[in-house]
Amino acid sequence: MKDNAETVKLNKDDSFIAVNRDNLKKILFDNRDTEYGKKYGFGNIDTAEEYIKRVPLSRFSDYEEAVDRMMSGQDGVLTSYPVYDYAVTSGSAGKRKVFPVTYEALERYGTQIDDRLIRLAGDRKNVRLFVSRLRKNNDDDVIKKGPKLLSELYYAYQSEHGLFPSEQFAGGSDLTFVSAKDYDYLYAKLWTAFSYKDILTVEGLFLYDLLIFFNQMKKFWKTILSDMEAGSIPDTVKLTPKLKEALIRIIPDKGRIEELKNEFSRGMNGIAKRIFPELELISGIGSLPSMTEEIMLKTYTGDIPVSHFCFVSSECHMGVPVEDESFDYRLLSDSAFFEFLSDDENSRNTVLPGEVIEGRDYEIVITTFSGLYRYATGDVVTVTGFSGENPLVRFKCRRDLVLNVAGEKTDEYTLDSVMRDLAAETVMSISGYLARADISELPGKYEIMICTERKYKQDGLSSIFDRLMIKYNKDYEDLRNMGSIGMPAVTLCGEEEYRRSRIYFGMDLGHLKPVHILL
Repeated sequence: MKDNAETVKLNKDDSFIAVNRDNLKKILFDNRDTEYGKKYGFGNIDTAEEYIKRVPLSRFSDYEEAVDRMMSGQDGVLTSYPVYDYAVTSGSAGKRKVFPVTYEALERYGTQIDDRLIRLAGDRKNVRLFVSRLRKNNDDDVIKKGPKLLSELYYAYQSEHGLFPSEQFAGGSDLTFVSAKDYDYLYAKLWTAFSYKDILTVEGLFLYDLLIFFNQMKKFWKTILSDMEAGSIPDTVKLTPKLKEALIRIIPDKGRIEELKNEFSRGMNGIAKRIFPELELISGIGSLPSMTEEIMLKTYTGDIPVSHFCFVSSECHMGVPVEDESFDYRLLSDSAFFEFLSDDENSRNTVLPGEVIEGRDYEIVITTFSGLYRYATGDVVTVTGFSGENPLVRFKCRRDLVLNVAGEKTDEYTLDSVMRDLAAETVMSISGYLARADISELPGKYEIMICTERKYKQDGLSSIFDRLMIKYNKDYEDLRNMGSIGMPAVTLCGEEEYRRSRIYFGMDLGHLKPVHILL
């Protein structure tokens, strides 16, 4: 454990198994009179083992009709707890899904996920910079409520219930949260960043958001500094009058603007520390399959430590990192009832936290305080150790997010390993990529689009990719030798074409996980 890292320590690590069972007892008792509770006899279930035997594993399709009825105003369908709002998935696998989020669930999260950052900032003001789009139910929004990412709802709930330390954030609550009408919110985030020098943390929902933020900084710093010097924001910038007024009030002095110009003129390598000399921590959701983007982010942030914020799905906040730079997460004991499904597509039997084996892979199954029961999340994790009774888990891949031409099943982690090696071998700067399996003709093949700034020779890239795939996926090698998979097709593109492609495939760049695989 790093000496200089304030780690999040749950008080209930040593009683995790008991808390896990208590969570289930409360969920069953409180929801015994819901439609779902009556269907499976929640009122007559006394043990976790009986619950597992009686209630089947579920996926989103099992809830779709019920959630539609709940969103139409029907009560008592999946949960007895009042619904705060609805969470939408980030679209990592197939169409986006919508789930209820209850006050009970959000109350249980408390500030656990944000505690590390709150403690780091202490009583200092305007030192945390949040670069992702965060929306709350503002009065000036046309649609007062609507599906958002679960982490957005977490922050909105905190703000509404006095848990959000707005004074810690640059610009306060007004510049951390934006309206649905603020389409050019990154302009506002960059303006805010330039206005405050003593930034201690740069945070986002996803580390990918930070990469987009710094990419935009590289592209638009001259424009924004020019607008600051003019003391006005052009009409072409799509921000609400309220937000524009808030930005004008924080224009920095001429000395700060000149300092920024000088630093940007030196290039973007290590720019974060050069314009924020007190910067101590970068924070955002990240995982091993997204390491390509994290490596690119370090071009801007250098050796500033990274906190991987939380382990979260759209259904539940599930864990917090054990320390900075670590991909290992400690489960949040109050968040859900946890089970683990062996990472074997033929297995339907789960084990409880006290029965998992270190080094083994499992799909996490949760019963939540928002109305999901024995829900198979699709998130495959590796158990890397224990904190007391609490399993430490490392995200490996999505069970349903793989490239598959002829049975080789290449997951995101394998694909990202290939792309990191390709970048190193070709000395190519890769800021993103998309991959899909093309089976329109036989034999099928992989198609890879790589986003890179400079022009590189495309000749030979397909052969390099093919060789690296053989290195990391034995099944791919066998099927290539059999002629069941053809030579991959690798193409290069610039940032604008990459952005258009992601939008075309429904992978817009709001604040998404850096999903690489197109299904």
